[in-house]
Amino acid sequence: MPGESNQSSGLKWLIGVVISLLAAGSGTVALLTYFGQKPQGNFNANNTIPSTPTPTSLCSIDGKVYNSDNNQPLANVEVGYFRRTQDKTDYDHDVKSRLATTGVDGSFNADCSNIEAENFPLRLQLSSRNWQTTIQTNEYVRRGPRSGINLYVSDSLQRKLH
Repeated sequence: MPGESNQSSGLKWLIGVVISLLAAGSGTVALLTYFGQKPQGNFNANNTIPSTPTPTSLCSIDGKVYNSDNNQPLANVEVGYFRRTQDKTDYDHDVKSRLATTGVDGSFNADCSNIEAENFPLRLQLSSRNWQTTIQTNEYVRRGPRSGINLYVSDSLQRKLH
């Protein structure tokens, strides 16, 4: 039938438009607007969905600190790193920066998204008010999410040094 060919080509055209809109990224908003529905959700002034941060811009670190003498969790241990800074005289300095403090179960969780890129990889360090020294770990953390870091330190040895 002659009318079927026009309907078929019109349907193919509409499907092509929908696919093109969806491939363009903001197709869902445009398609909803085309069919007269108000899009729901968080949209900006151009009716596009805001971009989600890429995984490389997110940075989190979590894990636990244990006493290497008895494998018991260590509470109130500060997990930190040294960051590079530059003073007015253009000398580089390493400044101790705190990331998190362990809880009763030895666990810590830190957001490192705001740390400058030049400070990565972060070399984690441990300290406690009961210890005389700060312990540099062999754990280096690159930017991005990192979980399940287990750090071991001899609490009794650190207390003897105090």
